[in-house]
Amino acid sequence: MRIASCLSIDGGSDYEREKTSAEHGQAAWFDKVINDTIRKDLDKANNAVSSLTMTTYPTIKKLAKELKVFEEQAISGMKTLKNKEVSVNLTQVGSIFF
Repeated sequence: MRIASCLSIDGGSDYEREKTSAEHGQAAWFDKVINDTIRKDLDKANNAVSSLTMTTYPTIKKLAKELKVFEEQAISGMKTLKNKEVSVNLTQVGSIFF
C-alpha cells in the first residue's frame, strides 16, 4: 500500500517530482545569482568607462589644440627654410661621424 501511494498515475514517483522541482529551484537560484553578479559587474564597468570618458575628453580636446599649434609652427618653419639656402661644410660633418 505504501508503494502504491508513492506512485502517480503516469508511473513517476512523487519523490522524483520533488527532486526535480528542488533541482530546478536550485538551478534557477544559481542563474539569478550569476545574472545579478554579471549585471553588477557590467554596471560598475560602465560607470568607470563613463567617468573616464568625462575626464579624458576635455584633455583630448586640449591636446588636439596644442598639436594643431605645433603643426602650424612646423609648417611655417618649413616654409622659411624652403626659401633659405643651406650650406654644409663637409669637413665638419666628417669629423662628427668619424
